[in-house]
Amino acid sequence: MVLPAHDPVPSWVPSSAWPNAFCAHAKIPQTVEIKKMVKTDPRLGYAGLGLAVTLSCATLVHAQAINCTADIDGDGAVGGTDLAGLLAYWLTDNADADLDGSGQVNGQDLATLLSQWGLDCDVNPFCDSVQVEYTDDMMVVSTSGLPCHETGPFDGTYFDPYTGQYCFNPNTPSNQNNVWMIPTTPTPTNAPAIDVLNTLGPIGVTITGASFYNPYDGGGVPAPGNICMDYCQGHASPDGSYHYHQMSPCFNQNDDPDGHSGLIGYAFDGYAVYGLNDTGGSPPTDLDQCGGHTDAVRGYHYHFQSEFPFTLGCYRGEPELSNFGGGGDGPGDGPGGGGCSGCAALMIPPNVCNCVHTTPGYEGCCLDWTPDCQAYADQFCN
Repeated sequence: MVLPAHDPVPSWVPSSAWPNAFCAHAKIPQTVEIKKMVKTDPRLGYAGLGLAVTLSCATLVHAQAINCTADIDGDGAVGGTDLAGLLAYWLTDNADADLDGSGQVNGQDLATLLSQWGLDCDVNPFCDSVQVEYTDDMMVVSTSGLPCHETGPFDGTYFDPYTGQYCFNPNTPSNQNNVWMIPTTPTPTNAPAIDVLNTLGPIGVTITGASFYNPYDGGGVPAPGNICMDYCQGHASPDGSYHYHQMSPCFNQNDDPDGHSGLIGYAFDGYAVYGLNDTGGSPPTDLDQCGGHTDAVRGYHYHFQSEFPFTLGCYRGEPELSNFGGGGDGPGDGPGGGGCSGCAALMIPPNVCNCVHTTPGYEGCCLDWTPDCQAYADQFCN
């Protein structure tokens, strides 16, 4: 028998319980049957089942959570000794084995442990410049906010094919010293405290270390196709916060063998975010209004999309509120006009602002929206 883990196999786990087929990424069997016999009376021998559980990958809803909440023995990996420890405390209130904090060690804790089976607690999908640590219920992501790819140029020399414009943005990406708290066990809700489409600023963090926002620029129009971005489809707000409003060719996610797009980040409610494609290599057709759906391998997760809302339409889980209140223009995106403070002050729509300030002789309209700027806009940009 070969168990997909670092630890010795507990003697009570039958070899037939571990077939060779494993869930993608989760690295756990497609079906797991675990039986623990309990010796209740010497006269009866081993009588009855203290535990009989059959789990399929479809039930392991946290298969893509990057956390080590199930590292019960603290050895830096999730494996057989952690499983033995959890079962030793079955139906007790042991705090170490009660992974979901419900007050009792039960099947949900077992499902969580199996979903993390084989995880190396020191490995995560983020860039090397991003630091990841864990508390009992949070993944703590510390990042400068600067992505691990080149940014810009924003001096008007780069032609953005999505907007058909040469991009100018006076803002320069800078170190933000961000610390994001990502719930390791998302809490599903139909009434999240944060309305994504009415919230400016970060709504999640990507594997590059930079944040992603909702589809809107500060001026209230969808940024993709209207606001100039760099090659990686990102830009900076006035405070230097580099961010994305859409899929980036620079995420460098590792697509799955089944054609499903790879992981590109985490929303602030704890659910994983993937690229454009579902299993089979085509965009999913069953996304909910939040931009997510459920499959047997990854549980509930979001997809970035090539059309509105591009990132998320809403949160399916309860977001961690400590993540809100900073970034962008406090807390939002760069103001209207793709980072043009003059346009933002008068709420000039970004597409109109860009039409004007990218015209020779009207470059100053980005920072100082004058009557001449408005006259040009009225004549040529509406």
